[in-house]
Amino acid sequence: MQPGAYTRRNVDLATSLRAFRDLPVGVAVWRLCDFNDVRSLRFVAVNPACERELRAPLGFAIGKPITECFPRLLDTPAPERCRHVALSGKPETVGEIVYQDARIPKGIFWIDCFPLPDGCVGVALENITERKRMVESQSRALDVLHRITVRLNQAQSVLEATQICVDEICPQIGWPVGRFFLSDETSPSRYLPNPVWHFSDAQRFRAFRRATELYERDVTNRLSIEYRTIQGQKAGLTRSVGFSVVENGFLRGVLEFSSDSAEPLDSNFKRMISNVGFQLGQLFARERAARECHNLRQRIDSQNAQRNALSKMLFSGRTSLSADLASLESLPRGRQSTTAAQQFLESTRRMRQHLDELKHLTAMPLEFHTSRAQIGRA
Repeated sequence: MQPGAYTRRNVDLATSLRAFRDLPVGVAVWRLCDFNDVRSLRFVAVNPACERELRAPLGFAIGKPITECFPRLLDTPAPERCRHVALSGKPETVGEIVYQDARIPKGIFWIDCFPLPDGCVGVALENITERKRMVESQSRALDVLHRITVRLNQAQSVLEATQICVDEICPQIGWPVGRFFLSDETSPSRYLPNPVWHFSDAQRFRAFRRATELYERDVTNRLSIEYRTIQGQKAGLTRSVGFSVVENGFLRGVLEFSSDSAEPLDSNFKRMISNVGFQLGQLFARERAARECHNLRQRIDSQNAQRNALSKMLFSGRTSLSADLASLESLPRGRQSTTAAQQFLESTRRMRQHLDELKHLTAMPLEFHTSRAQIGRA
């Protein structure tokens, strides 16, 4: 053992309390007066870090039995674990407990117990409420994102997909109104009418819906902006948050969610909704590519049909010219010797040659080899 080191037996309680005073870890000290009764636990000392973790001053509890200062603590496993530590002299981990009383706000705490001299037990305490809430929030956000992603892959159109999004997200974040604003590609100052809404109470937000749809016709109109704000306040809405839906650098729409609470939107759900907006942008791109591909195929089919019709017409014309040429050649040589007849005969021969070449060309159909990247550039 190194010089200056202490064991549990030769370190007194006062020395231990002085050591705990400046620790960054929250520590409270209890003394078990009767080893057979957890109700005999008496609160001995506490350091400032423990008061910080509990978010309350604890000076009132010094010297008091547990039944007076923290009676609700007896409903948790912590007192019994303290008794075991005092008896065995070995540290134990209590783990997570949820606690709240008239002085201490509700929280989730991680607790470890360790033995001290004079029948005392130290309780190391950490408030993990925020960490626990963050982990649970992340888990919920990932579950919602997974569920939305699966349903988006089954959607028949972009508007159906956006309706899925607002219907899934609003109940999860606890916000009563969801809306999708569909951009008008011909005018940046307005949005296109569409049926995508979510309401927790359609009757309550009926006036707000009308005001919003009026505002969408011209987002630069100050009167419609003020009217929408007034109707939102009358319905009890306090804030709105929008998320862009972008396709290849172009704004295709905005997902907007409105709240009647002062509580801000959880950061995990912000990231989740941003991811959903990205997926909707890809759906816009996919739908646009499919539409352009369909239109291109129709144009090619139309041109092939025109080629076939022209080929038939030229073939029938060639047959007629061949008959005329044959009739001219069958005439007596004396009658063919006239200049006009010779010129007609020569022009007819050239026409037949050109028709043969054109027929060969029209026999080659157009092929559809357009790639998705070429469609995007178009």
